[in-house]
Amino acid sequence: MATRLPRRPYVFSLIVGTPPQNITGALHINGELVSMPCVECAANTPCNDNRPDAYLVGESRTLDVELCTSQRCQRLAPQNQRTCGGGSRACQYTYTYGGRNETAGFLATEAFAFGETRANVTFACGVRNVESFGGAPGVVGLSRGNLSLVTQLQLGRFSYYLAPEEDHAGDAGNASFVLFGDDAAPRTGNTSYTRLVVTNATGHPDYYYVALAGVRVGAKNLNNL
Repeated sequence: MATRLPRRPYVFSLIVGTPPQNITGALHINGELVSMPCVECAANTPCNDNRPDAYLVGESRTLDVELCTSQRCQRLAPQNQRTCGGGSRACQYTYTYGGRNETAGFLATEAFAFGETRANVTFACGVRNVESFGGAPGVVGLSRGNLSLVTQLQLGRFSYYLAPEEDHAGDAGNASFVLFGDDAAPRTGNTSYTRLVVTNATGHPDYYYVALAGVRVGAKNLNNL
């Protein structure tokens, strides 16, 4: 599964819902949620909003709102400030990216399409207090978290290339991209690996960590700094 990042570096398009809606999301390697701004509308009422990439809740036939009793709601990490008042209520949340970009709304499951791949993905439907993250209205979390895209699609690997601004607007061969699953497998026989480390010591166990043997700048060893 491969996705180009055609509009801006670090941002790619998501095809969501039935009929499909086009939403953009910023790559967030340490993010634990897939989130997007949502506009709620009354039944049989056209949805209108000044946010061009907002997901229109009332226009999809495949949206499934998660209740407080659902397993997906229970998988929200504690820092998401889950709010539940009974089994008949939607699973509500408040979450802040990077200490300043806040999204608040409800958890839902919807049909997502990534190229030729189609899968049900649980996402954070932000209906209030939503600010832009990385220049995009949505956020695509790729961490080890329970509800990240990587975990939900059970992707064994992913890789990405983030092109400099000057390259991104030029030759398509230099554009940013993200690869998932088998498409992310190394295509060379001379491949080196560094094993990822699982740790709870930092308070962020869902991040990706590697053990450093040392740091060197040119011929100078900086291990003792």
